[in-house]
Amino acid sequence: MADSSFWRDLADQFRALPVECKMLRADRHPVDDITNELSHWQLTGTATAKALVDALARRCASEIANPPAPDLLEAWLEVLIKRGDVPFHSQIISTGNNPDGTARPKRTIGTLYELPEHSANYCKMLESEALQAEAEEKRRNDPKNWTPFRAEYEVFKRLRDMRSGPHEQVPEAFVRDAISRRLRIRPEEVTWEQIRHEVAALLPYYPAISLLPTSKPNSRHNLRQKKRRRKRKPHLAREETVGAQIQRLRTESNLTVDQLAEKVGLDVRNVTRHISGKTRPRLSNLAAYERVFSEVLGRKVTIKKMP
Repeated sequence: MADSSFWRDLADQFRALPVECKMLRADRHPVDDITNELSHWQLTGTATAKALVDALARRCASEIANPPAPDLLEAWLEVLIKRGDVPFHSQIISTGNNPDGTARPKRTIGTLYELPEHSANYCKMLESEALQAEAEEKRRNDPKNWTPFRAEYEVFKRLRDMRSGPHEQVPEAFVRDAISRRLRIRPEEVTWEQIRHEVAALLPYYPAISLLPTSKPNSRHNLRQKKRRRKRKPHLAREETVGAQIQRLRTESNLTVDQLAEKVGLDVRNVTRHISGKTRPRLSNLAAYERVFSEVLGRKVTIKKMP
């Protein structure tokens, strides 16, 4: 069944028809008894009026459930006269049985006047019925009106769909590259905490997300990590570099490289070099870093100097 806006639009179109359409009538004509067919309808009026009303009537009948006739125009006219409040001047011209004893279809002739006006009124009635159905549907789907069991079931169904339904697949390498470009650090310096934070920000828009880990054996990041593991002595704990300490404290402080450089009073390029380990910060710079991190984190911060 069509929604309320469909019937409202058709009612407005029927009432907006030209004056020559207002008095258009529909005549029900008999068919020869030999054909054993029901009566048929015919519009009477100007060619323009018949074309305009015929198109609108067929559009109406296309949304009627179980139309009473295969022809859309005849189906709409039959629906109108069955309402009971439409003036249809009718006359039964054929009843009884055929010569072979079978029942003869009842044939009714007559005329339906002011077809556009009656059609508009019926469309408004269908609009009212659709509005009522839509209001009831909205009330049923409002979580405030759910029973406790339905509320729990809807949560269960949503979780099930999130687990089994299609997931947005976000490559880990893509997330690392995006974060590293924004923070002006190397991709391998991006922490898992930062990755989880960025992916979680997508959840309001993509409820189901799968993070695809970097698994290429020949990727530059994996090779670099393998080389580092080979160089390490398993029985010795590796000390954290000055750059790694600054990077860790910057992440913990939730500061970008630009923000950190502004607070420390250094150029962004110098801070980037300090974090990457390309240059070692002076003692005065280390003191500035310690001061900034202590203020932001609310505790005494000391950066260990590497030998």
